Amino acid sequence: MVIITVNIPVMELKYDFQIDEDVPFAFVRNEIAEMIVRKNQCKVDGDIRELVFWDKQRRYLIDMNKTAYENGLESGSELVMA
Repeated sequence: MVIITVNIPVMELKYDFQIDEDVPFAFVRNEIAEMIVRKNQCKVDGDIRELVFWDKQRRYLIDMNKTAYENGLESGSELVMA
């Protein structure tokens, strides 16, 4: 497990998430989106599969088919969700 920070500029929000580094990031993306929707009592306009994550420090677009480990994420990584 690793703890990452997810920045959501459109909503001016920032959250910390504990994620399993051994599952495809597409699954993590869906879980993160679901948690944000529940927390903020809002809905996602459009398709969740179109959400992308950008590794802020390494300037790297997260590959949804790879795991967090394969994407090089570790505790303290900060992602931007768009």
